[in-house]
Amino acid sequence: MFIALVAAAPSLALLTYFYLRDRYEREPIGHVVAAYGLGMFALAAAQGMTFMVSDWVSSDWLHTGGEPARLFDAFVLAGVVEELAKWVVLVAAVYAWREFDEPMDGLLYGVAIALGFATIENFLFLSSRGLAIA
Repeated sequence: MFIALVAAAPSLALLTYFYLRDRYEREPIGHVVAAYGLGMFALAAAQGMTFMVSDWVSSDWLHTGGEPARLFDAFVLAGVVEELAKWVVLVAAVYAWREFDEPMDGLLYGVAIALGFATIENFLFLSSRGLAIA
C-alpha cells in the first residue's frame, strides 16, 4: 500500500497544481479523476501495442542491436506508442465531453491522462525494483 502512495504522490501533487491553475472555469473534479483513470487504462493499451510493434523486429536485435536498437526502443516503442495511446484516449474519450470547452481544458485533461499513465508506470517500477529506488 505504501508503494502505491509513493508512486501516486508526485502525480497527484502535479495534478492538483494544474487543477488549481484553472482560474476561470474549473472542470468538474469527477471528470478530472475520470481522465486520470483513463490515463491508467492507456498504459494497458500502450503495453499491448508495444508487444505488437516489437514483433516487427527480433527480440535478439532489441537486446543486442546496439545503438539502433536503443533508438528504436526509445523513440518507437516508448515514445510513439505511449504518446499515441495517451492521445487516442484524449481524442476518443475526453474531447467529446461537454465540459471540454476552452484551451486550458485540453491542457488539464491531457495532464490528467499523462499523470494517470505515469502513476501506473511508477507503481510497476517500484513494485519490481523496490521502494529504495524512489
